[in-house]
Amino acid sequence: MGQACPSLVLLSSGVFYIDVCQTWDKPVLSCPVLSCPAYQTHPKAPSVQVYPCIKGKNLLGLISQIEEMAITGKLVREFDIKGGGNFLHHIFKQKANEIATISPNKVQSCDLVSGQWGAPGSVISWRYIHDGKVNTAKEIIEAADDETQTIVYKVIEGDVMQVYDALTLTVHFEETGNKHLGVWSVDFQKANASIPDPTPYLDLLCDLTKDMDAYNLKLQAAA
Repeated sequence: MGQACPSLVLLSSGVFYIDVCQTWDKPVLSCPVLSCPAYQTHPKAPSVQVYPCIKGKNLLGLISQIEEMAITGKLVREFDIKGGGNFLHHIFKQKANEIATISPNKVQSCDLVSGQWGAPGSVISWRYIHDGKVNTAKEIIEAADDETQTIVYKVIEGDVMQVYDALTLTVHFEETGNKHLGVWSVDFQKANASIPDPTPYLDLLCDLTKDMDAYNLKLQAAA
């Protein structure tokens, strides 16, 4: 049973509000005991951080302190794919330079900077369209697994790195029963809560993959 006390609650969206709770057992946001000197992650909602408002602590000062703290997060989205994951995994791993032909309204080019296509440690560069503007990005391939059809990219340069401190992208394809799924995840670190989560980039990645899936269906129909 936790003590009743006011808490400053920070949602993963960066929204602050004050919550007064009675116990940890209620199915609502709760707070740690007053003696806790630091924030804790709420046990029933991992994306929620709870900050005890220690007696005598200036609330505005506490908010300012929290806003300055780096925040990490993860966005995940899965979606149906019609043509199976083999083609998509192969293109992302071995022929990413062809994506600009498949979806020219989203990608202008993808070039190999160093290493080999699909090999961990290799570096690739992208020119892509985001919010109506041409952006660039440079990524290192951290992992590529044919068995699980998973590729992990770490963004090391580019426009998006002017906004986020760290960004790792993972694409994965799987088959569940009669369904084929694509899954993109974006692990990120941002300087403070005022910076929005990179949801538009997740949207772009998923939409691009759907374009590639539609292209694959056309190839299958023509075969």
